Amino acid sequence: MHSLATKLLLTFMAVIVLSLTAVTITANRVTQREFEHLLFRGQMVTPAEIQTLLSSHYQHIGSWDGVQALVIAEGSSAAGGHMGLMGNSRVRVVDSTSGLIVGDSLGETIGQSPALGALRLGLPLQVDGRVVGTLLIEGVMSMPMPGTPDANVVSRVRQGVLVAALFAGLAALLLSLLFVRQITRPLNQLAAASQSVAQGDLGARVPVHGDDELAQVGAAFNRMAESLQTQETLRRNLVSDVAHELRTPLSVIQGQVEALQDGVFPLTLAALTPIETNTHLLTRLVEDLHTLASAEAGQLPFDRQPLALEELAADVVGGLQAQAAAAGIVLRMDVAPALPLIAGDAQRLRQVILNLLSNALRHTPAGGAITVRVRPVAAPTAAVMLSVVDSGPGIAAEDLPHLFERFYRSDHSRSRDSGGSGLGLTIARHLARGHGGELVAESPLSAVGGAAFHLTIPLAS
Repeated sequence: MHSLATKLLLTFMAVIVLSLTAVTITANRVTQREFEHLLFRGQMVTPAEIQTLLSSHYQHIGSWDGVQALVIAEGSSAAGGHMGLMGNSRVRVVDSTSGLIVGDSLGETIGQSPALGALRLGLPLQVDGRVVGTLLIEGVMSMPMPGTPDANVVSRVRQGVLVAALFAGLAALLLSLLFVRQITRPLNQLAAASQSVAQGDLGARVPVHGDDELAQVGAAFNRMAESLQTQETLRRNLVSDVAHELRTPLSVIQGQVEALQDGVFPLTLAALTPIETNTHLLTRLVEDLHTLASAEAGQLPFDRQPLALEELAADVVGGLQAQAAAAGIVLRMDVAPALPLIAGDAQRLRQVILNLLSNALRHTPAGGAITVRVRPVAAPTAAVMLSVVDSGPGIAAEDLPHLFERFYRSDHSRSRDSGGSGLGLTIARHLARGHGGELVAESPLSAVGGAAFHLTIPLAS
């Protein structure tokens, strides 16, 4: 994973390395070239070395015989000569006895007298303390000598460094532009999508690439937009479902009242029964909606106390035995021994168990059976599980994922019968989660059907 901080660091390191590499390579090349030139010039002989060379020749021969050949030979030697390495400088030797030129590197003034005043600029050639001649060097002052700094060298090096820095700066600018675009592009997309959501387009999404911080922000925005879209869909569905649920009992009440007013039915207790039944249905629907809204908002109060879930279940089962017997259904309990206590709100858990058993009674045919099992659970956390298992037709696979949605209807055998609010299972799951537990369903349990709801509540600490 390459985070945004890592990308920034790598980019700046790349710019630094590129800049240093360009400057180093260019400066090294310029410096090496100029240093080689200086080394080449450094091999040129100095006037003092020429004096020594000529004085040694005179001392060895005893005269200036052969000095012209020496000067010419040395002057024409481009590879290993001494005076010849002095470039365009001219060397002449003047005999102190005759005053005539006895050696000329150009070979033009042999036997002639030097120009007036030239001897004053010459260098004396001595042997055993005696001046035997004068060395005349023309052009030596314009020749770069060893140890003499060349101002052009520094200037050229500076120019090379400046050019390298310019190219490095341009490269760094291009990299920076690419990097800024890489950052601002997803941010601009995020800003545009946010504007769309603010204007009501909850389907707006941003493309997500990679896994750095910008990608994480984009993914979080998409999840938020998806959640808002889901909530908006649920809100619209809730309004539509509530309107539908209210319309039926209100229509029955209105029709019955109008019939009584018009004299279609006599005003008897039997004629008032439909009005009473639908009024109770409306009351239960309003109460369930209020409970569900409070549970979803996390504002439903819970009075948690240590209690035995099996005893609470036995109390609810006992209250429904008469209804089960009237429907021809066997209602029984299967409880494990020595169950630990749970931490729960007795009233809320009683409501959950009652909703589960009421749902099972509505969907279990005559001759069937409903079993309430209570067992300890060790994993993932210590808890007690209450299961309501029926022998009904079961739940279709396509209906199972939507079973706990509010007002969910289907055309299968597990669809809600008249008399329920359609919110019982939804409320039951919210109440279970409010206890830190869970409510799940499974079906079919066998080839002939059957369904089970499992309520898990953590133990009391």
